[in-house]
Amino acid sequence: MLDARALVHEAGFFDPLKRELAAVLREAPLRAAPRVLDAGCGTGHYTELALEVFEASDTEVRSARVLAMDLSPAAVLRTVRRRPAAVNGLVADTWQPLPIRDGSIDVVLDVFAPRNASEFRRILRPGGMLLVVVPRPEHLLELRADGRVLQIPEGKAAALVEELEPDFGLRTERFVDARFALDQDAAADDALAAAIIGMGPSAHHRSTERAADVQALPDAITLAVDVLAFEAVGEGRGPGGGAGTE
Repeated sequence: MLDARALVHEAGFFDPLKRELAAVLREAPLRAAPRVLDAGCGTGHYTELALEVFEASDTEVRSARVLAMDLSPAAVLRTVRRRPAAVNGLVADTWQPLPIRDGSIDVVLDVFAPRNASEFRRILRPGGMLLVVVPRPEHLLELRADGRVLQIPEGKAAALVEELEPDFGLRTERFVDARFALDQDAAADDALAAAIIGMGPSAHHRSTERAADVQALPDAITLAVDVLAFEAVGEGRGPGGGAGTE
């Protein structure tokens, strides 16, 4: 799955999303030397993005550090190796109490990853940012016609806002809607489509009976996601992690 994610990122499929994430991070009111948690870091592309944004700043956020967290040791190692001087790694389960100090994190990145609202609120400082990306029903629409990817329910963004209340208040919402044109190189297009399918939950649900009966690839594949930035409000109410990595 990590190799599939890397191929899709390197092909540029997620570039429109990265531009929106970068815009939100640039506008965020951050203190000096911010600490970022990349929850579900995967291949580390969003860790790299956050560091690039902060390092390009003319303020003291240039000294940002990222804690790359994933349940997969291979994913954490892969991410840390991208920027070892600015990234620490943590192998942990998002659904369990996190070994991170209360109020020690300025930004939590959660891109297509599980969320533990109470723990995220506990580790974020008051006013800290939770930046979440969720897919819209049109996401990968062209691959959905013949059952190659799972359906996405309506209203994920609205449900997320409700889920995170009252610990988080929605501050910014952006919508990414882009079509990635395939280059008509059959082998390359097939590899990219297989990687897009293989990098997500659809990889665990594909029907082997349909493998020989899928439709031809479309001319383009849709990237459609919501980018939501929340502010941590009130007091964190998680179980508490005590001493930790940050």
